[in-house]
Amino acid sequence: MKKAKQLLVITLCLLILSPPLSAQDSGTTQAYSFAMQGNIREAISSLETAEENSTEAGKLKMKMIDRFQKREITRYTEDADVNRYIDIYQKYWQESMMTDRSQELLDSLLKEQVVDFLMPEFPEIKEKDTEEDIKSFSERFLHERGFESNAYGRTSHLMDLFVWKRSQIERYRVGLIKDTVEVDVYFMMDPILIGWLDYATFGHAYAGGWATREALYSFPGSYDLNSEDFKISYLCHEGQHFQDYIDYPNLRSMDLEYRAKLIELIKLEEFFWRKIERFIHNGAPIKEQAHPFANYTLIRQLSLEYFEEERVTDMDRWREVPEERIKESCLRLFDQHTKALNELGPETVKSYIDSL
Repeated sequence: MKKAKQLLVITLCLLILSPPLSAQDSGTTQAYSFAMQGNIREAISSLETAEENSTEAGKLKMKMIDRFQKREITRYTEDADVNRYIDIYQKYWQESMMTDRSQELLDSLLKEQVVDFLMPEFPEIKEKDTEEDIKSFSERFLHERGFESNAYGRTSHLMDLFVWKRSQIERYRVGLIKDTVEVDVYFMMDPILIGWLDYATFGHAYAGGWATREALYSFPGSYDLNSEDFKISYLCHEGQHFQDYIDYPNLRSMDLEYRAKLIELIKLEEFFWRKIERFIHNGAPIKEQAHPFANYTLIRQLSLEYFEEERVTDMDRWREVPEERIKESCLRLFDQHTKALNELGPETVKSYIDSL
């Protein structure tokens, strides 16, 4: 299997999947939004006020308390050594989402624990302990036990772990705005662990796939391969990342996500309004978290243009704006962003929306 050597240089770029908002229990919507930001304390707090009127809110609150306050550990395989490796990440996620300890400190502790765990099998890791080295040794450890993985990478602000049994490779030709890319998609079969988003939300939101400089990766059960979800929200979204890694090698994840989300709105038809609603509910002005910040920035720009307000959340008001007008605005924003990146220097630019 190809190794995504550049994956540690940039934040993992993920497609987040979750049920339509209209199908969600109103008492849990805010809690899931906090959980997707890795903020379980706020998620539990929001559920405490909602559980009186929502059975689902009460159930979710107890699940979060058991997993994150009582620190229960889930067993994912029959291999005790692999479970011990996964346990390190579970405890790290629990600590990261429930305490005020600095993320830098918790990341450092995770590194120490992973290195200590792998050292008996790979003693050379003591001298080779860069993130790329740790990733390589971690994947060797899991591969020797029959698993494929994207180990010791980062999703948003947290270190992450994905484990699956085997991959099936398909090649796709993906049309973007002005470019067409050909790219291999690694379909990750028989998933074991699907990262911290899945862990924090009990499967409500998870990584449907991501892009590296070499290929795209996807959990096939996440999509109907004939749907817009796959053809646009996965292939076009991640294909834009694939192209942007070439054109703007140092671009930060917030800008990568912003560009990919604009592509979605430009191309979506059936699920256009559902995507607008999702961007509204899953946006937050948190620059350390690429997906929420890109959602927030995009909705803020469009809200200012159409309503002269910072952030409009009422979908009835949004639907009064012609869909084609929004698509034209998104294309203009994409072109403006591309022009700004090129003027700042494509080889060195790190961000533009950081300054908006």
